[in-house]
Amino acid sequence: MKKKPQDKERLEHILEAARNIQEFAKGVTYEEYLQDKMMQYAIVKNFEIIGEAAYHLTKELKEKTKDKIEWRKITAFRHILVHD
Repeated sequence: MKKKPQDKERLEHILEAARNIQEFAKGVTYEEYLQDKMMQYAIVKNFEIIGEAAYHLTKELKEKTKDKIEWRKITAFRHILVHD
């Protein structure tokens, strides 16, 4: 059975997904983004990855960092992307 990722690995997933979003969107105008369905899906998928990883972080980590990072908003954004 595969071991569940720990906070460090989940934070690495968040960082990698954020870097992907930056790379995909670099130099792209909003109009270009709207015309590129593949880019839209790639960027949305990476936001979903960020939200999912944030959702599964331990309560202890989220509590320690709540003044710097709004974890609830991150996970809520993921739910909007997936369910709406």
